[in-house]
Amino acid sequence: MRVETVKYNVYKYNELSEKAKEKAKQWYLEGQEPFIFTEMCEDDLYNLFGKNDLKVQYSLGYCQGDGFNIYGKIDAENIFKCLEKHNGGCQLEKFENVLTDKEKKTILNYANECGEIELPINNRYCYCIAKHADIADDWEYQLENYSGYANINKEALDKFENIVHGIFTELCNSYEKQGYEYFYEISEEDMEEMCEANGYEFMEDGKPF
Repeated sequence: MRVETVKYNVYKYNELSEKAKEKAKQWYLEGQEPFIFTEMCEDDLYNLFGKNDLKVQYSLGYCQGDGFNIYGKIDAENIFKCLEKHNGGCQLEKFENVLTDKEKKTILNYANECGEIELPINNRYCYCIAKHADIADDWEYQLENYSGYANINKEALDKFENIVHGIFTELCNSYEKQGYEYFYEISEEDMEEMCEANGYEFMEDGKPF
């Protein structure tokens, strides 16, 4: 029997060649976990709207039908609170003053009768279908036929529906962009910082040691 000792040259990320760095980045990106990205998006929805029953679905493989969709249920009150507190920052500020205070009060009264807003799941693909959410016509029907309302403010309902469609389309587009970055892109600075923080080292060709 004999024992042989094999020596390897081991490199920190910043010591690699450009070609080896690209291989190291590819290794890291291939290990990105979808459930972590899902949690990130759903946590952000909680930070925006508080307690809700919203979920996300996505497919980000650069294929037909790819995209990002938010589905589930949410209260009208939580949407208004998000806008009033400027939780969405610049991204959602264009929706903040579309309704007057009187119209908002009207919508909240209607919501007490009609319940939560339901954003549809995409049963075939994963692209955003927020604009398929039927609010104005559905609520008008419920108010007329089940709650005995007269003189329903259809204009306010239409404006509110457009706000909901716009908010969630905007968010879906934003999360889709973030998803492609999460799964397929990492900057030189972020990669170096991540490797230093986790103690990752590599072979000369960029394979993890």
